[in-house]
Amino acid sequence: MKRDLLFTVFILLAFIFLTGCNTNLPYIQFNDARLYIEIALTDSERATGLMYRSSMPEDHGMLFIFEEERVLNFWMKNTEIPLSIAYIRENGLIIGIYDMNPFDETTVSSIYPCKYALEVNKGWFAKHNIKPGDVVKLPSMEQLLEWHKEQNSK
Repeated sequence: MKRDLLFTVFILLAFIFLTGCNTNLPYIQFNDARLYIEIALTDSERATGLMYRSSMPEDHGMLFIFEEERVLNFWMKNTEIPLSIAYIRENGLIIGIYDMNPFDETTVSSIYPCKYALEVNKGWFAKHNIKPGDVVKLPSMEQLLEWHKEQNSK
């Protein structure tokens, strides 16, 4: 009986801890889908991106932020995780979503100027019915900069 009670308490505490872990992470809301994000703001962070990682949680991604809108080009050099990338205008308009394969060094271009690129696990956008033409409400630049500062202080 005591063992069962301890086990139940342990499971409950573990659940509270694990579900509470994501509450402090920055996220973007897409309709009913929440995506926790890492922010790549500096040249070095954008150049490295998701390279050298073997996995990423399903509901996580990386938001690349550029100083101004421009045509963006990404590739999968040294990137093991199959990804989908969305190119996003400053106003939140998604102008293109592309699937990218591990280690493929073919350039994937935004074609039109964008301020943001968002990389997620391959198929995440399709799973959540997110497509070009949709608009995502992004946090303010001040909020994104604050999240970036917090991310780099850990």
